[in-house]
Amino acid sequence: MAKILLCDGHNLAFRAFYGITELSRSDGFPTNMIHGWLRTFWRLEDDEKPDVVRVYFDKGAPARRVDLLPEYKANRGASPEPFKQQLPWVKQLTVALGYTSEERDGLEADDLIAAAAVTLAEQDQEVLIVSADKDLAQLICPGVRQLLPPPTANPRIGWRTLDVAGVRDKFGVPPERILDYLALIGDTSDNIPGLAGVGPKTAVKWLSEHGTLEN
Repeated sequence: MAKILLCDGHNLAFRAFYGITELSRSDGFPTNMIHGWLRTFWRLEDDEKPDVVRVYFDKGAPARRVDLLPEYKANRGASPEPFKQQLPWVKQLTVALGYTSEERDGLEADDLIAAAAVTLAEQDQEVLIVSADKDLAQLICPGVRQLLPPPTANPRIGWRTLDVAGVRDKFGVPPERILDYLALIGDTSDNIPGLAGVGPKTAVKWLSEHGTLEN
């Protein structure tokens, strides 16, 4: 059984970018994200000792999501120029480190991660999803865990691993109910509204009582 890391490239890149500030070459070219990226993956290599590392990057949003909700992620501003300057170098560095780097037109990293996680779990591989994206918690099962990076606002918390029990402790529902849970409360980070007046406690209560959103 191989241990495979499925990494959310943009998620980790932004954390590397904001985790270190004002680091640059003598000519002024920013290097903070590049430095943070290396530190992140050296840490993952040392701690997790993976057999395979795959890194996925966003390349647009699926058209059907924007068709359903034109405001999808409209609350996010443009990436800072220093981030955009370093991203191509981060992608090149990823390949130079011996990892797989993948992106596809009209897909986000979590779409690619989800497809890979399901396939690998069916093959009985050990999968570790490296991302802070709560949407990915729905993929967690006995063969799939999620590794959460340290919060940017409080890095002392450190890296945390979510398994099936951890999802229930964190959200109050099991992985298979995360989709229903997020549909009820919405997702402010993606500009997706939930039901008016429904917060996490109410969502957990309803799902505990009725089982699924359809019920």
